[in-house]
Amino acid sequence: MCAVNTSLCTVKTSLCEVNTSVGAVNTSQGAVNTSMGEVNTSLVEVNSSMGAVNTSLFVVNTRLCAVNTRLGAVSTNQGAVNTRLGAVNTRLCAVKTSMCAVNASLGTVNTSIGAGNMNIGEVNTSQGAVNTSLGAVNMSQGAVNTRLGAVNTSLVAVNTSLGAVKTNLGQYEYGRSLQEYVLSQHEYWRSQHESGCSQHESG
Repeated sequence: MCAVNTSLCTVKTSLCEVNTSVGAVNTSQGAVNTSMGEVNTSLVEVNSSMGAVNTSLFVVNTRLCAVNTRLGAVSTNQGAVNTRLGAVNTRLCAVKTSMCAVNASLGTVNTSIGAGNMNIGEVNTSQGAVNTSLGAVNMSQGAVNTRLGAVNTSLVAVNTSLGAVKTNLGQYEYGRSLQEYVLSQHEYWRSQHESGCSQHESG
């Protein structure tokens, strides 16, 4: 019986150790459960925030739908504009083709004008030589004109002297005519005197 009691005591001791270990496990599990509760609380808060975010995203999506609808209308209008621009571009291409032909013709004209300009350049060169010669002639003419100016100055002096001579001649002619008048008066009175004398003698 003593051996059985000893074995039972050993078993009880082992059970006590097992219970102690189970208590420690339960304590750890309680700590885990507490942490999980905190995690769950955080997840609830996260879920609440996500709900608010989802609500905001729903509002944004609703507005984006309206914007997309308007953009669809704009795209439709843009398509019509692009169609019209395509027609305009087709016409512009035709105009550009015509302009290319015109430019080709203008190139030919410009070539002819260039040749004409070269000929004009040669003429201008010849004209420049002529102008140089005319410049020399003009310089000579200038010298001649200077000399003629000196001659004209001398002629003015001569004319001034002639004017003085004419003035003196005028005074001389006036004196001579006055003298002739006096002589004619003298002759008149002499003839009157002679006539009176002849009448006296005849009387």
